[in-house]
Order: sequence, then C-alpha cells, then structure tokens
Amino acid sequence: MLTVAESVLENPGPVLARQVDRAKTEALAAMKREGLEYEERMALLAEVTYPKPREEFVYGTFNEWRTRHPWVEDTIRPKSVARELFERGMTMREYVADYGLKRAEGVLLRYLSDAYKTLLQTVPISAATDDVEDLIDWLGGTVRTVDSSLIDEWERLRNPPDDDLAVGAHALPPPPPDITTNRRAFRVMVRNQVFSWVQWLARRDHRRFADVPSADREDRWTVDRVATTMSAYWEDHDELRTDGAARGAQWFAVTEHADHWDVHQVLLDPDEDADWSLDVRVDLIRSREEERPVIQLVRLGPTGD
Repeated sequence: MLTVAESVLENPGPVLARQVDRAKTEALAAMKREGLEYEERMALLAEVTYPKPREEFVYGTFNEWRTRHPWVEDTIRPKSVARELFERGMTMREYVADYGLKRAEGVLLRYLSDAYKTLLQTVPISAATDDVEDLIDWLGGTVRTVDSSLIDEWERLRNPPDDDLAVGAHALPPPPPDITTNRRAFRVMVRNQVFSWVQWLARRDHRRFADVPSADREDRWTVDRVATTMSAYWEDHDELRTDGAARGAQWFAVTEHADHWDVHQVLLDPDEDADWSLDVRVDLIRSREEERPVIQLVRLGPTGD
C-alpha cells in the first residue's frame, strides 16, 4: 500500500540522489571484489538507480489502467523513501544523518507529509487493515515529532474548528509534542526499531548490535558476547527470518506500565519454533523528553531463559 502511494508522489530529488550514490558505492565495492574490469564496472554502474520496490507490479498495473484512460499522462514514479524509513526502523533524524541530508531536511519532511496525506485520503476503507492503520499512524507520528505544523494546518483545513476555539488555540503557542500520546503510532515506532535490531542479528552485524543500550549498565553486551550468544542460535537454525511474516504482530508483545513498556520480540526461525527471543524495556519518561523511543535491551537468548 505504501509503495503504491509513494509511486504517485513527486520525486524528492536530493533524497533519491543520495540513494543512488549509496547504491553505486555498494555496487562498485561488490564488483571490485568479483574482479570485474574497469569498463565493465562503469557500464554496470550506469544502470544503477535508487530502490524501486514492486517496480514491475507498479508499472504493469498503471499501464493496464491507462489502456482504459489513455488521456492520463505517464506520471508514475516508483520509489522507496517512506518505505525505507519504515523497514529500517529509523526516525527521520536518523535517516537524515545516515544519508547526510541536513540541507535537504525540508524536502524530506514535506515528502513524508505528502505520503501521509496520500495514505489518509486515498486508501479505501476495504483496504484499511490494522497493519495499514498502524502504518498511517506511524507515518503521521514520525512527521509530527519533527514538525507538526504541516499536518496540523492541513487537518484544520480538512476539519475547520469552531471559530471561538480556533481563536483560543492560535492565541497560545503549541505544546511540545508528546511522542507517546498516540499509542498506536508509538508502538509501531518501537516495533520498527526493535526489528531493526533483529535485522542486525540476522546479518551477523554483532558490532552494531553491541551498541544497543542495555537496561543494566553493569551488564553490557560486547561484540564477543553477542557473537557467542548467537552462535547457539545458529547451531539450531540455518536462518533468522526478517521477511514480512517475521514482522507479524503475533511475534511482538507489549506489556504497558505507567512509566515503561516491557516488549517481547520473537526471533523467527524457518520452522517457526519461536524458541529464541529478545526482551527490551521502553522508557516512556525519557521517550517524551527526547521525542524518540528510548529502548534498552534486557535479554537476548532462548525463550524462557
């Protein structure tokens, strides 16, 4: 659903340019490892572009639709910006830092805001599943944590408030955003970030996982400790799944408390034995103060240990 929505939005040029740069850098490194000649590398690099998920489906569906609407211009533009943000479990600030988009932050913010509006206005009720509703709430919450004015003004235009209330509202400065207010959106932010940790484990990126903050300062997770712990997982399983099914709600459980959440994330193996998991704690007080999910690792290992 998000992929289709993004395909009808204007291209955020600076963001896509950074994606192309990274894709070419990674492709060039891979080609050098394979020992390809310079001319061949340059020819292949010329074909590298930014990610276009479900490209054949998007173009195929649009072209079929145009056969019955021939007057419509060819304006379909598949891309992955909001989708990449979602799949990588990143905040907008982290995404900006990762791609070096400080000077194009406004372009990215407006693009994400447009993606949110498009989803909110165009997704038919029959397609608005719980997962889609979660996605829409997450995207709106992501934009609001950076700058709520774009969405707030748009929503005022869609649903004009009572005149007296509007005057009173504009007389006071807006309160700082509380990222935990929208529980649904905040839950998706937490789920995305925790799942990004699962992706690191699946790629055996032990160094990156070791940087995850621990709930117990005296019980740190070093690179060696992560590697040793996960070696027991790899003895029993050939793969750690990170597909859509592994993101399923049945593998992610939240227990809410007044000042924190306890989260249980199953590490899904190919046979769905669900015998490994990680537990984390979400500090709600710090999350409000820092305007981002503050998550700390409690446990990683076989479920029940």
